[in-house]
Amino acid sequence: MRINSIGDAILRVVATILVAVPTFLLAMLLILSFSSKLGWLPASGASSLASYILPVITCGGPYGCAILRMTRSTMLEEIRQDYVRTAKAKGVPDNVVTYKHALKTPYYRWLQPLVRTSAQYLVGPWWLRLCFHYWIGSLVILGIRSKEHPHCCASVRLISIFFAIIMLAVDMLYAFIDPHQSKVCQE
Repeated sequence: MRINSIGDAILRVVATILVAVPTFLLAMLLILSFSSKLGWLPASGASSLASYILPVITCGGPYGCAILRMTRSTMLEEIRQDYVRTAKAKGVPDNVVTYKHALKTPYYRWLQPLVRTSAQYLVGPWWLRLCFHYWIGSLVILGIRSKEHPHCCASVRLISIFFAIIMLAVDMLYAFIDPHQSKVCQE
């Protein structure tokens, strides 16, 4: 997508709106429009794959838009760097310059916030439990309310395992994106 094109402008407006709208309000608007009015998606429950669409859009939409804005601003900085201009002057195709050279820096900028935010969304915010009536965090609350300590402990362990897997995946991504960093860590 070209800078300042119509598609770029539309994406910027949508991203700004989705980042600015509170997520619990977005959840209510999605339930009202797609479940109540149109009847396309279920409002709650976990009966089918379609019942996960609204919670995923509610959680991931604003965060994905924040990553989009962060990546766009970083790419605008990186395109003006000397090494990118040198690669273009040597005749390297634009898509190779974009994906192999310019996109490496934005990866570093959004991987760390991704790890921090993933713990929040893994457990599930309180409004998500109120709006959609399920998430992993509601297992912990169910265990506390029914005084089933093994149930509560198992849920916390499950959350910890998921978070450890996410952390491992991010470390592996860092090594894949910049092999030099993994060599520095080994020394």
